[in-house]
Amino acid sequence: MAIEAIPLCSQCNHSFLPKFHCGDLLSDVLEQLQSFYWPTRNDGYADTDGLQDEINRFDSEINQIRQSLSALEDARNALVRVKECRPALYSPIRKLPIEILQHTFSFCAHTPELDEHEILERHCRQRKQVAFVTLPILNVAQSCSFWRKVCLSRADFWADMTFFFDTLYDTYVDPRPHTLTRAPSLLPLVNQYLMRSKSSPLTINFHAFAPIADDSGGHFPKFDRFVRELLIVLLEEAGRWQSVVFALDCGFFRLDLIDQYTIFPLLEHLSIILPEEQRHNDLLMESWSGPEFTQWVSGAPISRLMIPWCRGLDLPLHSLTSVTIHHLEDSSAHILEGCPSLQQLRILSYRTRDNWSAIRQFLSLSHLEIWLSPEPEFYPNVLDVFDHMTLPSLSTLIVKSEYDGWTEWDGSGFTLMVLRSKCRLETLSFTRIDMTIDDVGKILSLTPHLTHFTLHLNSTMGADEVEDADCPFVTILKNLCVKQDHHDEPNPDDVSLTPSSSLPWTIPKYLIHVDIINLNYSMVQSIIDAACDMLKSRFDNSDYSTLEYFRLHGTQWDSDMTHLDKTLLYQLASDSGSQYSIL
Repeated sequence: MAIEAIPLCSQCNHSFLPKFHCGDLLSDVLEQLQSFYWPTRNDGYADTDGLQDEINRFDSEINQIRQSLSALEDARNALVRVKECRPALYSPIRKLPIEILQHTFSFCAHTPELDEHEILERHCRQRKQVAFVTLPILNVAQSCSFWRKVCLSRADFWADMTFFFDTLYDTYVDPRPHTLTRAPSLLPLVNQYLMRSKSSPLTINFHAFAPIADDSGGHFPKFDRFVRELLIVLLEEAGRWQSVVFALDCGFFRLDLIDQYTIFPLLEHLSIILPEEQRHNDLLMESWSGPEFTQWVSGAPISRLMIPWCRGLDLPLHSLTSVTIHHLEDSSAHILEGCPSLQQLRILSYRTRDNWSAIRQFLSLSHLEIWLSPEPEFYPNVLDVFDHMTLPSLSTLIVKSEYDGWTEWDGSGFTLMVLRSKCRLETLSFTRIDMTIDDVGKILSLTPHLTHFTLHLNSTMGADEVEDADCPFVTILKNLCVKQDHHDEPNPDDVSLTPSSSLPWTIPKYLIHVDIINLNYSMVQSIIDAACDMLKSRFDNSDYSTLEYFRLHGTQWDSDMTHLDKTLLYQLASDSGSQYSIL
């Protein structure tokens, strides 16, 4: 089959004939250079002008051919794009109704829900300048015009907005992130997003940390003015705020931004985060919570609140179910005591050395999480919070320290709290807390309804770290092993206890999750054997729940794990369908 020629215009036909044979001309010039030929001045001008005219003719022809090639390439590229795009017409997703596409896109229209620790990590100071405003739905809306129309058809897709401005390293000059240079165009864009969201409840994630002020106490008026303008725009939609995270310098909370008639009828989740350098400054921690902030929250139906401090605040007590604060002291505890529905309390940086005036009762609190950081003078932190609390509904207790050896376990206070509260603890987790084997035994004896137990410690726990028999792993595992005469084991519910009572270990019957880590010890065969004995004893006894998850993790710095026999461990895991591991 003959291929039909692609028609070109008459100017592109191959009719160009050069006046000279270029190869012969070059040979003639070289011969003349090697001889004594000397052209006259008139001959030289004539030859030069003639050559330039011919060069111009070549340039003109080359340009015409290039234009022709460009036209051919453009036409070819257009056909290639048509070929690439045409299969999309047959894509199965195009057969889906718009309602199904909308439902699918809804999973991409909102940022994933984060817990309080993930929120804090997200709002640390950045390693470089960051400046952007975005919405999760933009990734979908920018894919194609059809998907964009689908996205624009749902107002709630445009109700999740993230603002992120961080200028940590620009400390000596006024901050210059690229977005600030186009601030006049950014505000209309934000208004456009707000308009597209119509009346949908808003989720706002607002991060704006100015550069750290130098020793002279420098300020950054351009940055402050820019952030203030954005906040004013958002506050105009305060009636639609539902979930808001503000990571701001404390000074912004003292600005007179809120009109006295501003209300937040939909606000359920509110998080206030200060820069790291301000979180441990008591003066700054207290100064952010002025009357302006109280106006933000006093009339709002907030159920989940994260704030640096609650001293002196007028909180929405009846609606609060979850509170996260950096520091808990007596006045803050007194305020939170008045929250009848408070179920979760997280203390991000607990400190000792605070005198409480009374024992505080939290009748509905079921989840208590305490993080401890070293004291400024690097004195050990004592976990004495249990001395001051009554928690009858407590079922989950999580205690974590930032560093090994800086937090002492208060066994007497914990015992008093459990006996006073008569709570049924089901989940216990301890990380980097300085406690002994006896402390672990008493904890388990006080929690017969325990189902989940996590113990991550890197200490000898008062044991002889030389002898395998004294290894905390072995001691804990042997005491968790169900005895043949388990019916005679003491039950804390039936025993009159005092804080100083010395109890034999009581094995929780309902335990299904055990996670023990101690990097102070290496793994040896005796530990694996003790673990298998414990697991098998529960597996063989119908009165005790079989462990669904079991992990034992030591260090490998002085041992080779390849020679250890884990056959029985794997067999037990296979028989019970559970997840067991020893590392």
